[in-house]
Amino acid sequence: MAQFGRDLLAHLRQLLVIRTVGEVPTTFSVTAADTERLRAQAEAFSDLALTRAIDATAAALAAIKEGDEPRMTLELAILRAARPQIDPSRAALAQRLERVERLVQGADVPDAAERPKDNPGPTAVATEGVDLERISGLWPAVLDQVRESGSELLSTVFAAARPVAVDVEQAVLKVGFPASAAFNKRKAEPQEARERLTEAVKTIVGEPLRPVYVLLEGEEEVAVGGAEPRLSEEELIETLKSEFDAEEFGGADAREAEG
Repeated sequence: MAQFGRDLLAHLRQLLVIRTVGEVPTTFSVTAADTERLRAQAEAFSDLALTRAIDATAAALAAIKEGDEPRMTLELAILRAARPQIDPSRAALAQRLERVERLVQGADVPDAAERPKDNPGPTAVATEGVDLERISGLWPAVLDQVRESGSELLSTVFAAARPVAVDVEQAVLKVGFPASAAFNKRKAEPQEARERLTEAVKTIVGEPLRPVYVLLEGEEEVAVGGAEPRLSEEELIETLKSEFDAEEFGGADAREAEG
């Protein structure tokens, strides 16, 4: 397994070299058929994706040298390289932002290596023309970022909401909750929750917008970005108890008293 990891690392480095120079170097000992295959593989990746895969594989080999179980260590490294959404590193977040950029601008957006030099990356692109339409389009990615920051519960709370107005000059983002989601709005009010949302918006959108919450009277719940429909307060509590093996203290009487 360690030899497989070393071979994989060498192959990934070859692909990165090919992407960098734009052709298969003559120093590579490959056949004509392999040359075309390597070129096609290199074009299928972005520089960022290759760099992450190289870093993950190299780290796995180092861990194997320290005594970690080889097969599982390499499998986890390959899984993180292939699925950036399960990797909490900054490089993985940058790759996910790159994907968001492609979705926002269209499928024909070039890979990272093909972007003009005056376009440093996905965050810079995202900050151009910050308006309600752009933030609404990136809202699912904002919720993902809240979840990746370590707050699965808070991302569930915000799944019921949607951006309704933005004032970049005042650095304010108005977030609306359906009238039936007053419980979610209360859970989003604490300062820590506001700071998490602000940081997630800054990471994805590029602007540190301070959230202001409002209830949208008379508006029915709308699922955001393909998210599951908002749960009722009782359903949300039951879901949290099930997902996190939690126990409820106080019960329905306490919630009625709070209301």
